[in-house]
Amino acid sequence: MILSISQYIQLNVMAKNCVDRFKKIMKITRLMSALCGADVLDLNYKMSLYTWAVLFAINAFFGCTIYTIYMGMVVDGDWKVLLQALSLAGSAVQGYSKLLSSISRRLVMISMLQKLDNIYKEYQNDKSYLMILRYRTDLASKLLKTVMWIYISLASVIVLYPLLYGILYNEKMFVMQFLLPGIDPSTQFGYVLHNVFHVFLICLGAFGNFASDMFIFIYIINIPLLKDIIKIKCEKLNQVALKARNPKKTMPLLKEIVEWHKNYNKFVQQVEEVYYDVIFVQILTSVVSICCTIFCIVIHSWPAAFAYLLYSIIMLYAYCGLGNLVEISNDEVINIIYCDCLWYELSVPEQKLIILMLRKAQKPKTLTIGHMMPLSMNTALQLTKAIYSYMMMLVNFLEMDDI
Repeated sequence: MILSISQYIQLNVMAKNCVDRFKKIMKITRLMSALCGADVLDLNYKMSLYTWAVLFAINAFFGCTIYTIYMGMVVDGDWKVLLQALSLAGSAVQGYSKLLSSISRRLVMISMLQKLDNIYKEYQNDKSYLMILRYRTDLASKLLKTVMWIYISLASVIVLYPLLYGILYNEKMFVMQFLLPGIDPSTQFGYVLHNVFHVFLICLGAFGNFASDMFIFIYIINIPLLKDIIKIKCEKLNQVALKARNPKKTMPLLKEIVEWHKNYNKFVQQVEEVYYDVIFVQILTSVVSICCTIFCIVIHSWPAAFAYLLYSIIMLYAYCGLGNLVEISNDEVINIIYCDCLWYELSVPEQKLIILMLRKAQKPKTLTIGHMMPLSMNTALQLTKAIYSYMMMLVNFLEMDDI
């Protein structure tokens, strides 16, 4: 009796922690997005002056980047400025696409969040589901901390490295690779003003991209949660089927599994609907940023380029890894339906439902890169090969240019 009471207390504490931790993770993510004027999960959200100010800052960055490219290529005749200026432009494009996508598709995002909230609330007191809920909240918490430290480290290196480099070697280095129109960067005032604006945009981009990435990560890592729920429900169906062999008892359980499979497919479809263009922009700009940053490293034009290169590679593989996670989850759903479910113990009408569900599972919803290629680790490897080919071509070109 004492053991059962202690187990009951422990289960209640775990349940409370799961639900509270999930809400806390979402609260932190929403706080970061609110700092960029984009708390789109607020039911009463409207674009404020702060939101427009953020959009203006991003557009100002694009304007300054175009101005820098013009001054470098047309006025100074240096084509290398193009790749230098485009190094950090990828993150700005990513942030812009994530902001606009979140605002335009906020109702779908709210619907997905409410669905996850309902799942945690509905199954938090059931011992069978508690472990999978806890695993997902633990994973989300680790992701939150990891992604946060990635952005903090990146922003710190990009901001502090050029400043420390300038102090040590008495050389003026800019935080970012763009100029402000009408401001002379050679003067002390112009140098300080440039770096202040650069640091502001770095912080704004870090907050915005962190919040957007966490929304995407949280939604996608919870896709396998729905798969795990289907698996547990199949195990319960197996227990009833072996004991009772009564369609009146097994059919309601089977219909519940079929309904959950529909929910699983719908959730994946909603993620694809909200983020298909964001994923396309993320992967495309990551590849471009990696190529441009490698160029900056080769010609030694940006001391902190190695940090941004590492960040771009991590995010490229992180997004492709999330797509791979969905593919693995889809494969496991097929195994659950065909292998784990004791369909041969069910009646003929119930077996027909299993067949329909299995046919649906064999053509699952997946995440894609602009509906052109699958979001997977295989795609990441193919892109890495293309980047390597670019790097070899660049090195050969620069060697010929030196000759």
